[in-house]
Amino acid sequence: MTMKNRTIIIALISTMALSGCSIFDIHSGGDSNESNDSGIHVTSISLNVNKTVIAVNERLPYTVSVTPSDASDPEYEIYSSDESILWVDDANIIGLKVGTASITVSSFDGDFEDMVTFQVMREEDIDHSVHPESISLSINKNVLDIGDVIPCVVDVLPEETTDKSYRLNSTDSSVIRVENSNLRALKAGSASITAITNDGGLTDSITVSVRGDDEEFDGYAPYGYTLSWNDEFDGNSLNKSYWEPMIGNGYNYGVWEWGNSERQYYKEENATVSGGKLHITAKKETAIQERKDEDPVEYQYTSARLRTTGKVSTTYGYIEARMKLPAGTGMWPAFWMLPEARYANKGWPMNGEIDIMEAKGRILNKSSSALHIASNERNDHVYDTHEVTFPSGQDITDYHCYGLEWNSGSMKFSLDGNIYWSVTSATYQHNNPAYTSVNESAPFDRPFHLLLNLAVGGQFDGGRQPDDSFISAEMDVDYVRIFNKA
Repeated sequence: MTMKNRTIIIALISTMALSGCSIFDIHSGGDSNESNDSGIHVTSISLNVNKTVIAVNERLPYTVSVTPSDASDPEYEIYSSDESILWVDDANIIGLKVGTASITVSSFDGDFEDMVTFQVMREEDIDHSVHPESISLSINKNVLDIGDVIPCVVDVLPEETTDKSYRLNSTDSSVIRVENSNLRALKAGSASITAITNDGGLTDSITVSVRGDDEEFDGYAPYGYTLSWNDEFDGNSLNKSYWEPMIGNGYNYGVWEWGNSERQYYKEENATVSGGKLHITAKKETAIQERKDEDPVEYQYTSARLRTTGKVSTTYGYIEARMKLPAGTGMWPAFWMLPEARYANKGWPMNGEIDIMEAKGRILNKSSSALHIASNERNDHVYDTHEVTFPSGQDITDYHCYGLEWNSGSMKFSLDGNIYWSVTSATYQHNNPAYTSVNESAPFDRPFHLLLNLAVGGQFDGGRQPDDSFISAEMDVDYVRIFNKA
């Protein structure tokens, strides 16, 4: 054996004698650098503790993680850099006297190690306060009218933080004034609102704009965004440099009945443009889906589905459409987004899907949004969704603005400028290592294109289909716009 291995043996015998820790296997016979390449090799090792400041005589439990978990030789050694300050046994790290020392865990072949440095203090000198790690500020809309008063919601994390107090500041109190936990819009302009932890160490800011009394309505893009693409549906025909009509029941795209048991056949002629609007019409009429080497399938309804793939896409930004949706059982209008390319060489749901708006035609006072992803590297499907209820006297058959503010690591969905769902990657990534190992935004960190469609039936509303009296229904779109930060 080499001198290195003799040193390890001495250290382990010392540990065993003093703490009862067992000696790990020592591979001997020949040079210590020789290895048996059969089996699964260790690729990383880590020492896991929940704090790095401990008191004299305190016993701090630890665990050691060896990757992969099924490694052929998962054994390791663990030792202290100064055993007069810090002692380690097979379950605990023990503070002996005031000072600083490190605990190192090493794979037995010495190729991988992890080290954590600890401070040992007298109990009476340790600050047991839980300090804030983050502060977040949210409001329900970013564009106000003069006289509006809206609440601010501030979260200081972690929940067990000792001092969760904060203060709110406005960069221009003549435009927006802070009143306790509310904001009051006083005159046209813009101001940044900042939430600050009591110690001043953490902040979060939102820019809010106030419209003047005579300003023309121009949507609800948050302050700081600039229009980068739009279709106002002027003219008398669909702009095919933007939109591709999709045809059939999904057979030609490898997705039978669009993966949702939908009962319509999509036709190009069911999407028309007139009067400054896009009209997507679902009709009761027969259509045939031809299939290669199989019998054709007949459908009793037609409609339209449009996408901008290969033509218009965005990574992040504010996306908004102003639409009027149809009433009626079996109607499923949607405004949504899919990625331009596959993620990790896998298709849906690993790719991700952003549903900005979906509605059920029989439930007039609600719509919803959703995010679809894979819950694991096997590509199993999981989704998060949130429903919004319209203000009294309003419903989906009125014109409304459906918006998404999409940033790195977060999504904010809004109805007429009012944010009703904020979701972060901590939620939507579902701890899937296929995403978390890449960045905080994956899979929503790449170009996505737009889709507009009006489905009939399908799984979204339990397979319900139109009543026998159904003839047609229409989804009207005033505009679709994409804004990006300047």
